[in-house]
Amino acid sequence: MNSKIQTIVTNRKATYSKSLNTFSAWSTKKSSANGASDKYIRNMLSQMLKELRLPSTKVNSIINSLFMRDFGADKLVNNVWKNPGVFDIISKDPVIRQKTIENYLNALKVSGLHMTGYDAVQLAGLCVFTQFILGGGRTELEGFGVSSNLIEKRKKIIKGRKLSEKKNNNVTIVPSIITAFEPDEEKTEEKLEQIDVPDSWEDL
Repeated sequence: MNSKIQTIVTNRKATYSKSLNTFSAWSTKKSSANGASDKYIRNMLSQMLKELRLPSTKVNSIINSLFMRDFGADKLVNNVWKNPGVFDIISKDPVIRQKTIENYLNALKVSGLHMTGYDAVQLAGLCVFTQFILGGGRTELEGFGVSSNLIEKRKKIIKGRKLSEKKNNNVTIVPSIITAFEPDEEKTEEKLEQIDVPDSWEDL
């Protein structure tokens, strides 16, 4: 099944990317901070899921499983975040896309979403919706729609680690040289310098 989902995501990458941009723009414009009501937010989340080919009969149960009453999604976010590596459903790298699909589906399952009966297209849609949540479509301190982008944050963390590892691998340790030309003179030791390595939708 995962290979079918990977094929669907690959073939629809441009469409999914456009959808994510639209979802993100909406959630920023119609955020809690900008006065959007809970009813409006819920209706638009429902619309997103429908556009991602999720059946209307499943939409409410999906929202109830993934979000708390204030639209927080801590359980899902934590279940995705605890997996190592970069996650990005629309990455140019097919390996990252595949690992992201596995990560998202596992996180959805562990978070309590029952996915029995979903076909590959619907599961791909759920993965894209998960990416929207991680990209900011959830509630944090200031309400829905203005949360941090955890996908970009993870990318920066991984990039930082790689740079740090590269710097550590390039450090050459030069042994101190002690010279004593005459027995009466004090021995002098040359110390190495310590190097710090930095680790449109319309209103419903």
